[in-house]
Amino acid sequence: MTEMVFALSAGIVFSFAVYWYLKFKHILPIEKKVFYIDAVYSRFREFSLEISRQSYIPETLEEFSELINHHLIKLHSFFPSIAAAVFERENKKEIWKISHAVAGEKINSSNLGPFVYGLFNKCLNDGDILLIDETDKNFEGLEFKSLALFPFATDDKKVIKIIMIGISDKSEFQALAPYVKYLSANLSAHYKIYERNMRLKRENEQLKRELNAVLKELDMAGSRLIRKAKERKAIYDVVSMSKGDLSKSVDNIVSVAARVLEADMAAFLFYDEDKKSLETYGRPYWNFEDSSVSYSLPLDDLEKVEVRSFIEKKTFVIEDVSVSSQSATKVTGGEKIKSLVVMPVYLNENMIGVLEMASRKRDFFNQEHLEFISAISNQISEIMSILSLYKNLSSKAQELSQMNKVKDEFLSTVSHELKTPLTTIKGFISVLLSGEVGAMSDQQISFLNIVDQAANRLSSLITNLLDISRLDGKIDFDLSPFDLIEAVKTSMANLSVKALEKNMKLEFVSDNLKYAYVTGDRHWLMQVVDNLVMNAIKYSNRDSDIKVLVSDRGDVVVVSVEDSGPGIDISDQKLIFNKFYRGKNAIANTQGTGLGLSICKSIIEKHNGKIWVESQPGKGSKFFFALPKVKTAEKKGSLL
Repeated sequence: MTEMVFALSAGIVFSFAVYWYLKFKHILPIEKKVFYIDAVYSRFREFSLEISRQSYIPETLEEFSELINHHLIKLHSFFPSIAAAVFERENKKEIWKISHAVAGEKINSSNLGPFVYGLFNKCLNDGDILLIDETDKNFEGLEFKSLALFPFATDDKKVIKIIMIGISDKSEFQALAPYVKYLSANLSAHYKIYERNMRLKRENEQLKRELNAVLKELDMAGSRLIRKAKERKAIYDVVSMSKGDLSKSVDNIVSVAARVLEADMAAFLFYDEDKKSLETYGRPYWNFEDSSVSYSLPLDDLEKVEVRSFIEKKTFVIEDVSVSSQSATKVTGGEKIKSLVVMPVYLNENMIGVLEMASRKRDFFNQEHLEFISAISNQISEIMSILSLYKNLSSKAQELSQMNKVKDEFLSTVSHELKTPLTTIKGFISVLLSGEVGAMSDQQISFLNIVDQAANRLSSLITNLLDISRLDGKIDFDLSPFDLIEAVKTSMANLSVKALEKNMKLEFVSDNLKYAYVTGDRHWLMQVVDNLVMNAIKYSNRDSDIKVLVSDRGDVVVVSVEDSGPGIDISDQKLIFNKFYRGKNAIANTQGTGLGLSICKSIIEKHNGKIWVESQPGKGSKFFFALPKVKTAEKKGSLL
């Protein structure tokens, strides 16, 4: 038992001895190291927190220098034995100067030799922290055993800094290294943010400048568009006003143009060939109460710029009338006028005058003004051309109207004068052919038949001339509702003998219509049917068929006459209803006056109808006319 107790006690003592041995030999050193590391970490953490609290993003290089100074002061408070300084290099020179220092009495730039400057350049080129832990004669006089260098440089190399930290106690070198690296990383990060912010700021300013330039350009473009719109509206107004009296139209033109340009005077001077002078045409625009209304410039007065512009056919722009060698006419405002533009006005490459505008401001008219004045000048030319043409056409129309009136009176008179002797001639021819005055030879009878046919043609021509004369004037139609189908059948029956002479067949088709009532003058409308059917007989080949169709087309009744003649060219179809016009095929093959279709057109149109033709050369022709259908009973009346 005693032995067991003794063994147990010995084991406990041994274990205790082993524990303390391990504790002193291994655990205590580890704990001491842990406590040391914890202390170092706590101190470093405190330093980093202090740096973080005083850190800010610099907006200028001066603020960045202040930030470096604050950080170095904080570092010195943790390591009082160190000295720190910031060196700056002037542009690309190899001269380094201290900008600021902490405990700077230990650092004197005069003590720094080529070796230290070489280290500066190496640190700058490497772009990283440079740690020097050695004793060298080159550091003599600096009281340092070790150095820490880290660089800062802008992208454009305009700002170059080297931060030097000198360590007197070489034992602090290892302890200081993490702080220097942290400080370098912190300052590098802040500097990169500063550079990025500066770059963004520059880009932002550049964008603002570009945006302002674009906005300015848009504003200018908008102003130009507004001005152009006003000018276009002015030209539109000019065109709208250019109706009626020629003088008043020019008055409106110069007035609108002057107001758009904000000119004080505008006038169009028209060349008067009789007076050999430039005369104000219409009423000039004046912005002076005491100015004259119109004026005249003799063409031999070469001192006047208006006259020179007209003679030399060139535009004159006078920026200052008072100093110009060219004198402006006194009535353009006298001493009040400071600048003037005179521009030629052409009509079909011929000079017809000049357009002038003036202002009380010197150098008032620019290139855009000249472009607008040129547009107004062209517009005046076009309007003068149109109005001149209108005037000439009006005069010609009056002349033609008078000539038509004389012609109609002449035709009416001549037709009546011819009708009486022609009736007598036909009467005696009938007597001779009847044998009442005695027997005649076959040759005499043949001659009389020829004379009779000629008399019939002449009678038909006289009748047509009388009809044309009556239709061109005011005619009273005997209007009443009648059945157009019955009228067409009557006409075809009357002309059946003519058709049989050429062995032709007249075919009537009515689309199962029993009646087709229209309102009109039955006599005149039957003449239309007679003319169309007679033309079909005249121009169709022997042994052919002529088809007449009456159809109901809703509000109108349409009559068509279809033949198998030579057809009508498209170019002739547009003119076939004109007076005295005959198509190419008609002239070559048959006789005629060219009045029949013109009479038909006049009659149909005076009955509010329409007539037209459809044809292809070599395939016959088809003439149509349409008349309004009767819906209620209508009274007789007159129709123009």
